[in-house]
Amino acid sequence: MTKTIFLDLDGTIFRHRGNLTSQAYLADILPGTIEKLNEWYAKEYKIIITTGRPEGLRSITEQQLKDFSIPYDYLLMGLGRAPRVLINDSKPNYHEPTALAFIVPRNEGISNLDI
Repeated sequence: MTKTIFLDLDGTIFRHRGNLTSQAYLADILPGTIEKLNEWYAKEYKIIITTGRPEGLRSITEQQLKDFSIPYDYLLMGLGRAPRVLINDSKPNYHEPTALAFIVPRNEGISNLDI
């Protein structure tokens, strides 16, 4: 069964720099990120990148992702800074959880996640 991963951008993929302007122009990828994303992509996981960056920064953000060869399926922009909540139903004949959440410390990246 193909997993879908919703992954925040700044502070998780790119180093968080404090404000959207500097984020948009000074992308610095966190160690191990590309390798982990390539691992998930090879497993055919759907990768949805989420961010609070406004739609006006879409072209810059897409270019940054391209420059670092970051594989992804969708880019959701303009999300609020408040907590993000995932709600999913359970499947009667499926014995694994249908929703999981991982919170990683800012700027430590995703290289140690085992999904």
